[in-house]
Amino acid sequence: MVPNNFALIKKNEEKGGSRSARAAEELEKSGMKPGQRSADDSVWSKGEGSEFTDLSGPQRQTSLASSQADDKEVQEMLAKFGRQNMVRAVLMAAGGIVGLVAALS
Repeated sequence: MVPNNFALIKKNEEKGGSRSARAAEELEKSGMKPGQRSADDSVWSKGEGSEFTDLSGPQRQTSLASSQADDKEVQEMLAKFGRQNMVRAVLMAAGGIVGLVAALS
């Protein structure tokens, strides 16, 4: 899942996206331009404040437009993320059931 997640984060960064409205304001104040941050910087919230205290809503659409090819690529990555997340949920549920059966036996 990690490579796909990082690819989605990178696409978001390239288009000037942030995880929240407040994070977008912080980045704007810092003078960073879209695409300057790495996916690692985004994951670790460098330059956009703490994710644990940020209760602002989602960021509004950025001024940078995307092409139809970009949109299709992101839709495919999001579909892949959904499938991967479903597999992860099923595996966790199966692990929980196995653990419950083991505890009750």
